[in-house]
Amino acid sequence: NTNLNGIITKIGEDIPKEGDVLTWDDTNKQTGWVAPPPSGVKTIKVDVSIAQYQNLHSTRIQLVAAQGSGKTIVPTNIMIFAKHSGTETSSNNIYFGFNGSTTSGNYYSYVRDFMNNETRDRTYVADANTGEISQGSTDNRRFELYANNPMTGQIALTVYFSYEIKDI
Repeated sequence: NTNLNGIITKIGEDIPKEGDVLTWDDTNKQTGWVAPPPSGVKTIKVDVSIAQYQNLHSTRIQLVAAQGSGKTIVPTNIMIFAKHSGTETSSNNIYFGFNGSTTSGNYYSYVRDFMNNETRDRTYVADANTGEISQGSTDNRRFELYANNPMTGQIALTVYFSYEIKDI
């Protein structure tokens, strides 16, 4: 027998690859190793220029396109890296959602007073709201980043958005 990272294997047995899952039969006998099923979670990176940032109120940024009839986007994580080049003096908010609305019950998440009076780079997590996120179906809807009013700062963003596509 050999010991590989704390796993006992028999001579001649296949050595598992990192991430493999040990399988068992219904008599509790080890049957081998298999790769885990694909997660289904995808992560995309979206860079937002200073000009795009300043116009988020009028030109929304699509993070993920609509996926077709009977499909919805299920967000799992949103990380925002804000690169400061000039101070944001507004008290405006950035939003993530399906329909571009800033009305309560119509967005997935928002960051209040985004970068207001900050003088350095910042990192944010945009958590989901508890409760209603769309006053309508999210079937075949795109997922977007937008703002309630013009942003005034010299801020560039890098947004990492993790999500799954689900049948509804």
